Amino acid sequence: MVDLAPVEESSLQGASALVKRCMRMHGWDEAKARKVLASYRQFIALKKNLQDWNAEILSPCYLVDQMWHCHILDVVNYCHDMMLLCGHVVGHNPDGALDYAAKQTRDESTRAALHGHFGSYDEEVWGYSPEHDENGTAESGDSNTASEKSSDCETNPQLQSASGTKWGKKGGSKFLEKCK
Repeated sequence: MVDLAPVEESSLQGASALVKRCMRMHGWDEAKARKVLASYRQFIALKKNLQDWNAEILSPCYLVDQMWHCHILDVVNYCHDMMLLCGHVVGHNPDGALDYAAKQTRDESTRAALHGHFGSYDEEVWGYSPEHDENGTAESGDSNTASEKSSDCETNPQLQSASGTKWGKKGGSKFLEKCK
């Protein structure tokens, strides 16, 4: 089971499996992972308080969403943890951002709920933009040129559909974007 209990301030050891997974998958240091964990805990508490089981009221910020995805990937523990914490599995809508106006409304509702329930929220976590790093430059992970992206798709049959066309010509995820 993933440990979502509050971490004592004096203890910097014993990172939970979720924190370690985020560190490994996203390249976060432990301090950043624990900072995001604190915001994730708040978000899940709001989901419980508002009974937003189907992602209709609240939306996570980018970093909290990244942690949430890491938690969901451990599906058995995620379901177990949500039942213990909330008495209900908290659903995630991976297509929720497609309706921009509804997403904006959920974002505003989330920030208002954070402020109302906790008095404030971590601006660094909730204001983070994936398009820019802390120096205001584009993240280095997307430094491939268009020709490199195209050649990756041409040489890797797993990145091509059964019909031989490249995935991503109409896609929206970062994986699919690589093939554009």
